[in-house]
Amino acid sequence: MRAWPRPAASVSSLASIPACLSGGLHTPSSDLKCGPILSQCRFFAINILKGYKNRREFVYPVADKNTLVVLLEHVPGVGRKGQIVSVRRGFGRHVLVPEGKAVWATWETIDEFADRDLVDDATAIGISQDGVRESLPFEWINHIRLVFQEPTHDSEPSLLLEAIDAFSIVRRLSEEHELDVLPADVSFPRSQLSGAVSLSLSSPPSSSSRSASSSSSSSSLPAQAEGLEEEEGHARGRGASLSSSSSSSSSSEAAARRRNIATTGVHQVSLRIPLKDRVDAPLSFLITVDVRSAQAERRAEERRRMMEAELRKRPSFDLSQGQVREILDEEEEEEEGEEGEEKEEGGRDEEKD
Repeated sequence: MRAWPRPAASVSSLASIPACLSGGLHTPSSDLKCGPILSQCRFFAINILKGYKNRREFVYPVADKNTLVVLLEHVPGVGRKGQIVSVRRGFGRHVLVPEGKAVWATWETIDEFADRDLVDDATAIGISQDGVRESLPFEWINHIRLVFQEPTHDSEPSLLLEAIDAFSIVRRLSEEHELDVLPADVSFPRSQLSGAVSLSLSSPPSSSSRSASSSSSSSSLPAQAEGLEEEEGHARGRGASLSSSSSSSSSSEAAARRRNIATTGVHQVSLRIPLKDRVDAPLSFLITVDVRSAQAERRAEERRRMMEAELRKRPSFDLSQGQVREILDEEEEEEEGEEGEEKEEGGRDEEKD
């Protein structure tokens, strides 16, 4: 095969090519120094918003030119220590992070380095810069409504046979709303405690017994006072272990007795959710617990079914589309018959004339 002669390159064209790219050719500009191509600095700016086209949609490599960092020290013109600021990506990558002045804002770094006192008040309460209130992450818990249908006493329809405790509420939250909390995080207001509800089945006392009881109670007040003083003296002489054990047992029993709902109606139950960064001050929410009588609901359902059955038995005066069409066709036929009779009578009159 014949080899074509290689054209000689001009000096002016070779002078503009670095030595590393000219294939080892010696040029008059021998003072040019060039390293590997990968170590050279680019002479153009990369546009991070310039992405690529995937079929019919355009894909951006970066959604925004700015990024969030947490400042580790005071930087003039940027922010103070512990503040979360938005900076250019290049400024954070080449200046702030390498020099140890900031770290990238992640959940771990925010919990570790961010200062809550520097958070904007509007952002903390969930208000955007436009003044519109935004929903907080756990605000949906306040809108939870739990409905219980429990059996009640026949003599007292508002009193439940079995009180609703914290375990029932926790179980219902986990099944219906996928919210897992502990029974210790559920608390009931004082007005909804089972200890405040009492059911008296005995007959009311007479007026004479009331007066006798009042007189006896008034006469026994000094004796009760003396007895209380003696008991206090004995209690001071007892050991601290006995008093502490009795107080703890009584408090635990009272807490167990209070931690339930024993009456029907709508109740507000307080729910505490401890977070990782707020262990000492957990978030508090109010959920609605609607307690209904199972007997009352059953009677209402039976009443509704009876009313529906009565309505079905009543005669219906509603006409279907087919019946309406039949009536209209009969009216049209009657009109046509009347018109035909009138024409026949008119023809007879003309023949007579």
